[in-house]
Amino acid sequence: MPQQLEQKGPLALVVPDSLFAHCFRSLSDGLFVLDGDYRLVAANPVLAGWLGLDRNEYPEPETRPRLDALLDCSCPLDVPDGQRFECALPRGDGSSDWLEVRLTPVALDGRPYFAGIVRDISDHRRRIDRLEHQARHDPLTGLANRTAFEDRLRRLHEDAHANDHTHALLYLDLDHFKVVNDTHGHPVGDRLLCEIAGLLLAHVRDRDLVARLGGDEFGILLEHCPLHHAEALGQTLVQAIDRHRFAWSGHSFRVSASIGLTTITRDRASCEEVLSFADAACYVAKDNGRNALQVYFGGVRCTGKRRELAWVNRLQAALDQNRFRLFYQRIVPVAFRGQREYRELLLRLVDEQGQPVSAAEFLPVAERYDLMPAIDRWVLERLRRSLEAMPLSSHRVKPSYAVNLSGASLSDRSFHDQLIETVEHPAFDQIELCFEITESAAIRDLDRAVNLMERLRGAGCRIALDDFGKGMSSFGYLKHLPIDYLKIDGSLVRQMHSDDRDFRIVEAINQMAQHLGFRTVAEFVEQPAIVERLAELGVDFAQGFHLHRPEAWKD
Repeated sequence: MPQQLEQKGPLALVVPDSLFAHCFRSLSDGLFVLDGDYRLVAANPVLAGWLGLDRNEYPEPETRPRLDALLDCSCPLDVPDGQRFECALPRGDGSSDWLEVRLTPVALDGRPYFAGIVRDISDHRRRIDRLEHQARHDPLTGLANRTAFEDRLRRLHEDAHANDHTHALLYLDLDHFKVVNDTHGHPVGDRLLCEIAGLLLAHVRDRDLVARLGGDEFGILLEHCPLHHAEALGQTLVQAIDRHRFAWSGHSFRVSASIGLTTITRDRASCEEVLSFADAACYVAKDNGRNALQVYFGGVRCTGKRRELAWVNRLQAALDQNRFRLFYQRIVPVAFRGQREYRELLLRLVDEQGQPVSAAEFLPVAERYDLMPAIDRWVLERLRRSLEAMPLSSHRVKPSYAVNLSGASLSDRSFHDQLIETVEHPAFDQIELCFEITESAAIRDLDRAVNLMERLRGAGCRIALDDFGKGMSSFGYLKHLPIDYLKIDGSLVRQMHSDDRDFRIVEAINQMAQHLGFRTVAEFVEQPAIVERLAELGVDFAQGFHLHRPEAWKD
C-alpha cells in the first residue's frame, strides 16, 4: 500500500515496484486512493495532470478547487461497490471538465480504503448537451422551439389549475414578412427574424419563455403575470417592432407585428384552448388593420380600449347589483412567539351568468378608472353589515381580519374621513381590524400614507405593508411608516426553498423587519419545504395555498 499522506500534503505518485505499480502509473484513466477519512493518499500521473498537480507539489490556490471538487464528489456517506459519480472540475476560464468517477470500498490490514477510477467524459457531455439543446431550440434564432414551448405551456397550465395562478401567452405574427422574403430572399428574411428574436428577448424577464413557433410566428409565455402587465408588455412590443429599422445592403426595411393575448388560468380547459384563444386574438388583430395587440376576453372580440370601457360599465353594474363576493384566507403563525392566526378578506366578482371572475381580470381596470374607492367602501360596508348580523362572539379573544386598501383610496383625502367614521362603528368592536396597503401605494405619497396610517392606528386598527420586495424596495423609508406587519412578496417566497438568493433576501427582510419591531408575513407559501425554511428564519406568519385555500365568507 502506498505511503499515506494528508490531503493537504505532497501528492504521492510512487507505489511499490510491482506490476500493479506499473499499471497504476501507465493506465490512460485516472486512478486514486482515499483512506477511511476520505483523504487523498495516492494518485497516478494522469489524474495528477487533470488536477493540475506535479509529483511533489502542494495544491496551489488556482488548482485547489479542482481537487476539492473531486473529493466532494467522492465522499458519500455510504458507498456501495462500483458507485458511479459525475464530477465537474472547474477551469480558470469559468468552464469545467467533466469526469466520471467509479468508487469502490476496499480493506487492507483491517483498515478501510476507497479505490477510484476516473475517466474524462467532457466530449461525451458536450455532445449530449448539444443534442439536447438542438432538440429544444430553433436552429436559426436560438430561441426555444415549439417542443420546448408546448412543454412550458403544459407546466403553466397545470400550475394554474393546481394553484389558481395566472400566467399569460402572447402569440405574435409578423406583418408582411412574406413580402421581405419574396422580394429580397430568404437570407434577408432569416437575418430579420434573428433581429426580432433579440428584440423580444430584450423586453422579457429571465423566467419568461420566448419561442419561435414556425415561420414568422413567435410565442411568449409570461410566468405569474396578471392580464394588465401582459397587456402593457404586448403594447410595448408592438411599438418596439414598429420602430425597429432593419438595414441590409444599403436598404432599410420595417415590419410590424400583430399580437394575440390570452391568460392561462384555472378556467382554461386545456393547452389547446389557450393556444386557440391566443391565435384567434392574433387573427382579429390582423383583421382590424395589423400592427396592434388584441386581448382575447371571454369570446368578446374588441380592442383593448373598448374592452376596458366595457369593464367599467360591468363593474358599475356589479356594484349596483351587489355581485361582489367576499372570501377569506387564513394567515397562520410560523414562529409561534405568542402570535394568533388571522384572516385576510379577498374580493371576488360574479359575472352576469353567475360565474366567478378572478380579481386579476377586473382590479386593474377598477384602479385605472378610479373605481377602487367605491369597491373599498363596498367591502367595508358588507363587512359591517355581516358583523351586525352576527351574534356577539363568546370568544375571549377577538378574531382578527385584514382588509386591503387600494392606492386610489389612499390618495383620496375625502375617503379618509369616511374610512375613520366607518371603522369606529360599534359593529367593528367584535373584531381586530388590520388594513393592508401595498408598498408601491405607500411610497407614492408617503406623507399622506403616514397620516392615514396614524389615524387608523389611533382608531384601534393595525397596518400591514403588503407586497414588500415586489418593486424597488428601500429599507430606508420603513422607519417612517407606522406599521405592524410587513408582508414579504410572494415572488421572493415561492422558490426560497430551492433558490438560495431568494432565501437570503427573505432572511435580510425578516431580520430588518424584526429589528424595527414589525411582524413578518410570507405570502404565496405553496410547498411544505417553504414553511420549514420560514421557521428556520423565524418569520412570524405564512399565507398560501399549502396552508389554506380561500373560502367564501359566510355572512
